[in-house]
Amino acid sequence: MADTRKGLNCTLSYPNGRTTATMRIRVDSVGHGLTMVADESMARNSRAYYPHRLAPSRFYLRVLLKGYAERRAFADWMQRYADYVMNPGLPGGAKFPDMRVLLPARNFDREGVPLTGFEWGDAIGAIVWTPTVVFETTREPQDTERWSASSFEHADDPDMKYFWPMGTQLGGNAVPSGSYTTIINGSDGGSDEGQGALPPPKYTEDLPGPWARDDYGT
Repeated sequence: MADTRKGLNCTLSYPNGRTTATMRIRVDSVGHGLTMVADESMARNSRAYYPHRLAPSRFYLRVLLKGYAERRAFADWMQRYADYVMNPGLPGGAKFPDMRVLLPARNFDREGVPLTGFEWGDAIGAIVWTPTVVFETTREPQDTERWSASSFEHADDPDMKYFWPMGTQLGGNAVPSGSYTTIINGSDGGSDEGQGALPPPKYTEDLPGPWARDDYGT
């Protein structure tokens, strides 16, 4: 059945098995931006800022829903998306079904996951509802498809093979195999020179003051 609603300028869609679930909506406001991924360090009298890269920040849509029937249809569609992504029966290893937001009039094309809830209900005299939906960005059109999720790689270093979760897990009194010559123990002050006693303190200069004189000022 053809959609006879007017003013539809935005398309929401997500993969649902072998098909794609789609809904057309009206949007009068879209907001998006960038955030800097960076670290900071501080000293006594200065600070340093280390920028790494720019990353897309969250974006939002303000949806225009005309009449209660349209509002309910939108909420029901969002509910079906939430039920689908939270289904524990989704095949493992499959790409997460992000929601694609396409707004051609603003040259806006981005994928994300809705963070805000949605509601049903009516109000006396209400004609138009304007809910705002906030998304966590997961992909932009310029992102490459060659990126992949993090995975565990077995290291050649024998000391690395006991790391959880893919390494050999030790239990009880079991210890890693191999020869370990460097012993670090808190009883020696945290040094790596063995477990001997701490050396006596050394004083390189006398403390200033009248007590340094033989007659103590008399």
